[in-house]
Amino acid sequence: MTEVIRIQDIEAKPGTKNFGYMKVHEDPTMKIEMPLGIVNGVEPGPTLAITGGLYGTLYPTMEAVIRTYNKIDPHKLKGVLLTVPVIDMPAFQSRIGWINPIDKKSVYKAFPGKPDGSASEMIAYTVFNEVVKRSQYHIDCRGGDIDELLVNFTIYCKIGDPELDEKTETMAKIYGIDTLLETTLEKVGIMGAGFLPEACKAGVASITAEAGIGMGRLDEEDVAAHMTGIENVMKHIGMLEGTPIPPKDKLKVEIPPVYELHAKHGGLFYPEIDKLGTLVAKDELLGTIKDLQGNVVQELRSPVDGNYHVIFTYRAVRVGDLLITVRRIKPI
Repeated sequence: MTEVIRIQDIEAKPGTKNFGYMKVHEDPTMKIEMPLGIVNGVEPGPTLAITGGLYGTLYPTMEAVIRTYNKIDPHKLKGVLLTVPVIDMPAFQSRIGWINPIDKKSVYKAFPGKPDGSASEMIAYTVFNEVVKRSQYHIDCRGGDIDELLVNFTIYCKIGDPELDEKTETMAKIYGIDTLLETTLEKVGIMGAGFLPEACKAGVASITAEAGIGMGRLDEEDVAAHMTGIENVMKHIGMLEGTPIPPKDKLKVEIPPVYELHAKHGGLFYPEIDKLGTLVAKDELLGTIKDLQGNVVQELRSPVDGNYHVIFTYRAVRVGDLLITVRRIKPI
């Protein structure tokens, strides 16, 4: 028999589930909470945390975490499932992507957070210490944000611990998405701090799973991709009965470097390729920028043979805007 699980004021006895809100911060001018679901199985097993809504408009991730909490029967569960459908509640409530509206910072870059820091730092501290560090496994569910079209992929981070590295690579493959990004602490350091590397450094087998095309859409196929991936991982680590759905053939791409194409001129942006994930050749035309007379003022060509990974959706562009990213292919 498992033990009673209690996180702040939210408690679940063995064979039950419970949902509530964790306190992040409260003062006379501001109150921040974070939703948490606990599913406590009847048999011992690992603890898995699944989190969504790291940014405020990642709606497929929120829906997948909500549905998973409601679907899992604690009487058929071994171990404990912790679910956080929305990490950055102020951003969710404000319907904005990428940054927290209170301190204008990225919660992703605020990990591991501070208990007495800015809003983003307190949010990061709460989910990291109350949820992720209580777990042996963690899935950071993400997808395209409000201003981008994004290919589905999973990321795992090698930290130099053979046992943990093997766990995270296997989780990433079993999740079922056909594009893999492998990184290391050294490579992630180029991009600053982050949720994934901090979780792995804390000894938690953690992956980031990106499924959701972006633009504020809530497509069923993206929700289903996350739910299938979550169940695959839960079956693999022994929390649920059954065999994971066999993963697809994988395409591994580098992270970093990320090859970015920026606007050198203002005007209207016209993408040339519609399908994300398309394999593109070096010097292939990916888009153009035209002035308001209709003249082409810039051609955007792929700097490498690679994977057409992200396209940002604004059409009126300014000098310096990031428009397209390409990632180079690695053998697997």
